[in-house]
Amino acid sequence: NKALIENKTVNSENKNNANNTQELKNKDEQNKTKAKKNVKTEVKQIKEQKDKNLTNNSELVSKALTYLVKKRFLIAIDLWKQVLINSGYKYSILIELDCLKSSVLYSYNKFKNKKNFFILSKVKNGRQCYLVFWGRFLNKEEAKMGLKFIPEYFWKQSDPPEVVELSVYLK
Repeated sequence: NKALIENKTVNSENKNNANNTQELKNKDEQNKTKAKKNVKTEVKQIKEQKDKNLTNNSELVSKALTYLVKKRFLIAIDLWKQVLINSGYKYSILIELDCLKSSVLYSYNKFKNKKNFFILSKVKNGRQCYLVFWGRFLNKEEAKMGLKFIPEYFWKQSDPPEVVELSVYLK
C-alpha cells in the first residue's frame, strides 16, 4: 500500500511538473508573439513617420523652389535647412558660391533635375552670398556617384564641383 501511495504521489508530481512545463512553454510562446506584434507595430510607426517626413520634405522643397524663382532666397534657404535637418542627409555637391541672385538663378536653370538644387546662405566680405548645391545624400559614396549628373558647364569653372559634408554649412 505504501509503495502504491508513493507511486501515485510521484505520478501526481510528474503530472504537475509536466503541466507547469507546458504552462511555461505557452507563456513563452505568448510573450514571443506579443514581442513580434510590438516590433511589427513599431516598424509600421517608423515607416509611417518616414513617409510623412518624405511628404513634408517634398512639400518644403517645392515651396523653397517657388521662393527661389521669386528671388526670395532667405525664405527658400530656411525651408531647405528644415529639409536637411529633418531628413538626415549628410552630404551634397557644392557647385559654386554666388553673390548675385541672377547668377544663382542662371545656375538653377542649367539643371534638368531642379528638385535636387538648393542654396544656403554665406556672408563673404560683409556681403550676402549663396552657396549653390545639388543633391542631398546620406553618405559620401552616394554623393560621389551624383557628380556624374552635374552639367558640364560647372566643370569648366576655376573651382569645380565637390562633395561636401553639410553639417559645416548648417550651423
